[in-house]
Amino acid sequence: MASGLTTLLERSSSNESDKQQGFSLLEVMVAVAILAIAIASIFRLYSVALRGTMKAENYNRAVIIANSMMDEALAVKDVEEAEGTEDFGDGFQAVRTVEKIYEDEDTLSAIYKITVTVTWPPSGRFVVTSLRSVNEEEKKK
Repeated sequence: MASGLTTLLERSSSNESDKQQGFSLLEVMVAVAILAIAIASIFRLYSVALRGTMKAENYNRAVIIANSMMDEALAVKDVEEAEGTEDFGDGFQAVRTVEKIYEDEDTLSAIYKITVTVTWPPSGRFVVTSLRSVNEEEKKK
């Protein structure tokens, strides 16, 4: 019986020593392909996040420009003189328009619609609109 067990042990140990250890070329190629796909996905996510950040930054800058242009129009005495165009660099341009939408000759007052449009490349656009009432007597002071 002992000789049968010894023969079985000898066979199993000889089979293990005959097997190769390590990775085959196919296993290495599959591992490299999986790693390449993972790295490409990470770079793509980073690219999308960077584009989103730039878009948010452009909108933020446009809001600041529009608010500044609107505050100027609301602060001047003669609102009709507030129309104009201004360049802010990097392709940002603001156009301010003023339109009289209502006039009351009895009280010598008027309501103006002020619109500020900010554009930037390649196709960004932001519009702010406000109303301002003006009394002609205050305008003369």
